[in-house]
Amino acid sequence: MSDGRVIALFLSRSGNAGHERVQEVRATSAGLEGERHSSVNSPRQILLQSLETLRDFDLEPGDVYENVLIDGLQVNELAEGLRFQLGTATVEITIPCEPCSQMDRLREGLRKAIDGKRGRFVRVVSEGEIRVGDRMLAL
Repeated sequence: MSDGRVIALFLSRSGNAGHERVQEVRATSAGLEGERHSSVNSPRQILLQSLETLRDFDLEPGDVYENVLIDGLQVNELAEGLRFQLGTATVEITIPCEPCSQMDRLREGLRKAIDGKRGRFVRVVSEGEIRVGDRMLAL
């Protein structure tokens, strides 16, 4: 298995604020600090997406509301339970992200087309900092 590199980070701070691109963020026991979807013990703490998938669908970084965009690693193929060092945090792969109606707002038919390729969620195992340029290293 190859390792990846963080090329973009995004936070949804509130329903009205949209999806904000950031250069660094702290991963806590609830997910990403400042992310409105953060929740302790949730399997849906952080959404990872692969740059390759966005390219395959002619999408821009942030379009599918990912939190962490990875280059060099196909996150959709990662098995549940695998652990990675992500910056100075440790995360564990949990569940795939099911496409929602937001995908069809981007492009008609995208929800169905991107099914199985919307990314993978991770939960935080140990807290740390994640920055653009950090590696995602298999443990």
